[in-house]
Amino acid sequence: MPSKKPSGSTNFPPSLARAESEFKKLCNELGGPADIGVTVDKIDMEVYCQEHPVGLLLPILLRFQENEAVARRHWPWAAFAISQYTFERSERAKYNDEPKPKEILEILKQIIQSARDLGSGLSRLQALSARLTDPAAPLRRDHLAWLNALISAAIAGRISNDVNEDELQMLVDDSKKMRLLRQLADVGVAANVARKRVDKSLLNRERSQSDPALPNFIFRCGGIWKSLTGRKPSAAKVHRKIQPSEPDFLIFARELAKCAGVAPPSRKQVHTSLRKFRTPN
Repeated sequence: MPSKKPSGSTNFPPSLARAESEFKKLCNELGGPADIGVTVDKIDMEVYCQEHPVGLLLPILLRFQENEAVARRHWPWAAFAISQYTFERSERAKYNDEPKPKEILEILKQIIQSARDLGSGLSRLQALSARLTDPAAPLRRDHLAWLNALISAAIAGRISNDVNEDELQMLVDDSKKMRLLRQLADVGVAANVARKRVDKSLLNRERSQSDPALPNFIFRCGGIWKSLTGRKPSAAKVHRKIQPSEPDFLIFARELAKCAGVAPPSRKQVHTSLRKFRTPN
């Protein structure tokens, strides 16, 4: 899935615009964000860091990494993960109309029929306008030719309330309409092939988690965690002498989720995300 791009730079007062941002300080003092094997444009990263400042995220990172310099270099990645999580939740909330495999076949059928109908309509109008004069209606052919030319001009990208009767221009418009007719025929053929190649096993949807954006978030948290601590992300309970406790990675992911304004995920949700979704879509 495409990553969220920042909406644009924020307009600051001149005095604040000249001030060095915390992200730029990080770049100047420590060489920038840690290398976790992911590339994000620095301009975008600075915006993510403005959305989720170091003062908010550094205390969380320091709970699992005592070296403050190392923790600071992972702050931009935590900001990135939270921002992407917020974006994906908002975006996926719109996806309430995922069609069933049968409906996909109907969509392709609709494309085939629509391409056929449009091509047929354009061809019929042109053929009618080219017939010999109709004695019962002397101006019928001229008017049909005018209507045909008006539509041809629109196909050529020149929408107007009137027809340019320049013969060369009309010839160009007609040529572009013929090209469209060929393209419509190709679309119909391609859609028919696609309909025969539909693999329902690839379109069937499993029952997903209540938060479909969570797996990608946990994946990103896992990458940050491994770089930050050198440990493998896990949601398995830790058995200590006194009593079993929540795994550190689960606590880490939950704290970042809270910063996204989201209810902390359960251990089972995190475990499922780690087990089933190894890479983001």
